[in-house]
Amino acid sequence: MKHRTCNMKTFGFAAAPLLAAAALICSCEKNDFTPPDWNYEIPQTSLKAQTQLGAFYAIQTAPDWKSAQEYTPVLCVESDEESGDVTIIPYNSTQDGILTAQFEMAAKAGIDFFVIPWNNGTTEQNFISAYDYYWNEDVHVKLAVNYNFSHLKIEALSGEGSDFDKVVDDFTSLSATLFDKDWYYRMPDGRAVIIVSGMASETIDYEQFIPAFREAMKNISLEFYIIGENTTNWCPPQTNQSTARHLDGNYVKKWVPANYYERWYCFYPFTDMAWENWRNYAKEWNNDFVPCIFPEYFTSASSERSIDRSEENWTRFCNVAKRNLGSQSVILINSWNDFTYDTALEPTLEYGETYLDITRRELKLP
Repeated sequence: MKHRTCNMKTFGFAAAPLLAAAALICSCEKNDFTPPDWNYEIPQTSLKAQTQLGAFYAIQTAPDWKSAQEYTPVLCVESDEESGDVTIIPYNSTQDGILTAQFEMAAKAGIDFFVIPWNNGTTEQNFISAYDYYWNEDVHVKLAVNYNFSHLKIEALSGEGSDFDKVVDDFTSLSATLFDKDWYYRMPDGRAVIIVSGMASETIDYEQFIPAFREAMKNISLEFYIIGENTTNWCPPQTNQSTARHLDGNYVKKWVPANYYERWYCFYPFTDMAWENWRNYAKEWNNDFVPCIFPEYFTSASSERSIDRSEENWTRFCNVAKRNLGSQSVILINSWNDFTYDTALEPTLEYGETYLDITRRELKLP
């Protein structure tokens, strides 16, 4: 039985008094003891510009497929025409028909690109080959990478030296197989989108590295829109400001209630206020805050709390994202098809294409 409810609130603010007060306030219902300015309904919000909508994609292969906690993806169903029996099967993301079907599903939701992890592993390489083979330009769902430096075994990355040369060489080699492809996602101004891990890494001097990297990429005619990845849950924006100010955008990868009751009970207004704070700080750094949202978060851990999947809740979270867009209107969805925490948007037998329809309605202009 899932233990959940609606919303919640603790910030990502660097304000101890506010945090202390927040711990005392925990209701998503109107009542006599909850200040209305700390607990409110998320209003329906209109888009002022078209969004750049990405969704994190979990590369599934037959050996590592894990059954959904609660849901059965429609692509995992095999029906016997004679008996009518339904069999649940694992699917491999690179097999015939799977990617084609996912492209069509994602296009219905208005998703512009999938984001895959990239650490130069064999599974990742095979997926790229499959993407190149199956991609259909008619549905326009492209690809971007969440780049991890660890495969380069970097000791200290700055604007010069052998470790810097490793990065430049790697991106140069990837330009032909990845970044120059028609299916690689670019912003409207032509910059290729990448997400980089390690914003808090002490081995990377972003102040030196980023300008030198951008200059080096000009030699192969590549310009990037670089989004930094904050991996600490509910961290304040100041945590990585020394890094973020040198990038184009930044987002928080994990934004879940954990074991904090108030974050869970009033999740959407708490998130809205925290992200407003993030957006304002990012604007000071000439940097975009990138909202990252999910239709559901389920954890079986007794010390953590879950967020329900419902049409109302997904609509709320979409509106929180719209209220806190950066200048480039980038939104990330976590995830397309990761059922480990039931965060997936991908259609299942249980909820069908309902969440695809809501996503397009809320997050894309007609």
